[in-house]
Amino acid sequence: MSSLKTIVVCLVLWPLSLQAGQRDNSDIALQFSGCLGRYAAQVAHDHLMRRDAQDDERRLRTFAALLDAVPATPLPPATIMAHRIDAKMRFADLLRIAEFHTDPQRAARAARLVRRHLRACETLVLG
Repeated sequence: MSSLKTIVVCLVLWPLSLQAGQRDNSDIALQFSGCLGRYAAQVAHDHLMRRDAQDDERRLRTFAALLDAVPATPLPPATIMAHRIDAKMRFADLLRIAEFHTDPQRAARAARLVRRHLRACETLVLG
């Protein structure tokens, strides 16, 4: 995602910050946090597998910026961080299974889930 798209998304979210007292942004914060965790796992996996991580690093930065742009939520920051860490660990497990599992069917199923999760994150950005 280009910086222009990131700015546009932040500008779209900015009016929500004006209504922070009237709106519960917990759901979107958890969604961005989960995607941030997934892309953190993907970037780490790319580096371990000696693959180009440039696109995934860009997406990681995008979700970090989006999460920062979400207005305050009733959730404690520790809850959002725990969700991010949980998403990262679970996604790392999926990546490991997709890459290394000896059962081809299980590896293929994990690879499909990896693609599905990343597509869901992209949908949040592309809308």
